[in-house]
Formats: sequence, structure tokens, C-alpha cells
Amino acid sequence: MNNEQRKIYNKSYYIKNKEKILKTALTKQVCEFCNRSIIKNNMHIHQSLNICKRTADHNTLLKKRKEDTKIFVNELQILMTDNSKPNIIDSKDMNQENENII
Repeated sequence: MNNEQRKIYNKSYYIKNKEKILKTALTKQVCEFCNRSIIKNNMHIHQSLNICKRTADHNTLLKKRKEDTKIFVNELQILMTDNSKPNIIDSKDMNQENENII
């Protein structure tokens, strides 16, 4: 098919399917990286923009921080529920031990 035939075919196809094409082209989708609502035809362009990339980086950083804090909180809860008391040395005890050594 040469260029002229291709143009004629594309034009006739568009005329026959104009409503369907416009309906699907204008539907909105949620960007998987930055969670913004974007028109379907603009999705590829949007994902290459800096605003999407920065938001995606920021979202991954927030997720990592959230996971880290969950781990930290779980470790603290384990330490708090541990019934054994830590060995705390009083300063008076230290002085007595030092006198005994001398």
C-alpha cells in the first residue's frame, strides 16, 4: 500500500469509527506511577514528563519510609512487651565496685 492508498484507507476508517475512536480516546485512566487521572491518549507522554517521574520517586520514598517505620514500631513493641528488666547499673553500685578494686 502506498502513501495515497494509506491516507484514503485511514480517512475512511476514521469516518466509519469516529464515535468509537473518540469515546475510547477521551476516557481517563489512572497513572500507575503517580496516581493522577490522565486521558488515555496522553498517558505515554505523561509518563515521560518530569512531574510524573518526580511523583513516582517521591511515592516510592514514602512507601519505603512507611515500611521502615512499621518495622521500627514492631521492634519497639517487642522490646516493650519483653518482661525481663534490663541490667541498669546505678552510680552508687559503680562507686562501691571501684572501692573494692582499690
